[in-house]
Amino acid sequence: MRKRTPRQVRDPMACVTQRMPLTDDQQRDLCIAYRIQLQAMLRGSGTEETWNTLTCSLNIALILCEQGIGANAIQTIQLAQEALLACRERARRLSRWAFSGDEARMVMSACSIHDEQLEFATRAQVVSALTEVHRRIEIGETV
Repeated sequence: MRKRTPRQVRDPMACVTQRMPLTDDQQRDLCIAYRIQLQAMLRGSGTEETWNTLTCSLNIALILCEQGIGANAIQTIQLAQEALLACRERARRLSRWAFSGDEARMVMSACSIHDEQLEFATRAQVVSALTEVHRRIEIGETV
């Protein structure tokens, strides 16, 4: 007797596309998202949403470092995350979302590292890093 299970329809190219690096358009779109927010923070016209976008990008960068993509830059990413936390604390006191000089340098350096990571990361690595960031946020391990 033949088993009758529902057939799963799978994309035959999904395995291949997950292992491919991001396309230039995808890299550009991701970089634009956090670079615009970085510019707003540098101008002093940032918001909490601006801060959140930068924080999410650097959380993804940290996970990619942990996965071995730019692993030597993990300390730089962590320093930038600490700078973002200091910025948030100051914004809560002063109601102004902007960087100090040192914070700006650290975050800009981390964003440059993240740009390089996106050149080498595969789609599957970026998706798994984003999933891991969401998991860590849910359990309260990260901001």
